[in-house]
Amino acid sequence: MLVSCIVVVSENGVIGKNGTLPWRLSSDLKRFKEITTGHHIILGRKNYEDIGRPLPNRVNLVLSRKENLKIEGCEVFSSLEKAIEFAKESGDSFWENAYKKSLDYLKKALHPVTGLSADYSEFDGTPKKTSWHSLSHCFSGDAWRVIWNISLDYAAFSHDTWESESVLKMLSFFESQRPYFSDYEVDGTKASENARTATTGHIAMNATGTLALAENHPYIKIFAEDLWNTEAPTGTWRYYDGMLYMIALLACSGKFSWINL
Repeated sequence: MLVSCIVVVSENGVIGKNGTLPWRLSSDLKRFKEITTGHHIILGRKNYEDIGRPLPNRVNLVLSRKENLKIEGCEVFSSLEKAIEFAKESGDSFWENAYKKSLDYLKKALHPVTGLSADYSEFDGTPKKTSWHSLSHCFSGDAWRVIWNISLDYAAFSHDTWESESVLKMLSFFESQRPYFSDYEVDGTKASENARTATTGHIAMNATGTLALAENHPYIKIFAEDLWNTEAPTGTWRYYDGMLYMIALLACSGKFSWINL
């Protein structure tokens, strides 16, 4: 967990006067709100009393030497260490909300039949065409990684069975298309006559999808063997494909772990 100290300092080194702010700038207050919304904030009791109320959309932690002090809408602690420990244990609503919104967005962006998503999507999840990327509205190089992101989250936390079901849709689609391509419209139509046959990076990401499947599912052996039988990439795309190849080898061999900070 990142712990930050937010201070406004004048040019002559002043941060406060008589227990309160010596200025009131709307831009300063707006910036503080932007930085702290959705997070825990730690205040001294006198600082809190100067504000006069809990700040909305934040977890207010107040430090005080007064025993048994109760403040409605706040948690009170006798030391900074205890307040920080509480923040670590109780989690951060900002990132929880970001996670939930990301998952909600994925549910809109993935095609309901194939499970495919586009490299670029609008805010409503529909594929987005751009002038600089001819396949931006298609399942292509960037979208290959979606199955890995979903599978990793499911393998680590198993929050939503939708994740496992979506991965199964994707792998079922590619299994039905063998020998499959790496560029498709999200509905499963081949993106163009020049669509690439399965690339190293794409094969690698499909292999990571097996992390979200039920134990002994037949696709595990099929897609893991695809990766095993694929040589390390060379040529123009060796860096990108090579990165995905290495990620997949680590993931499928169990050589990765989650670190709680």
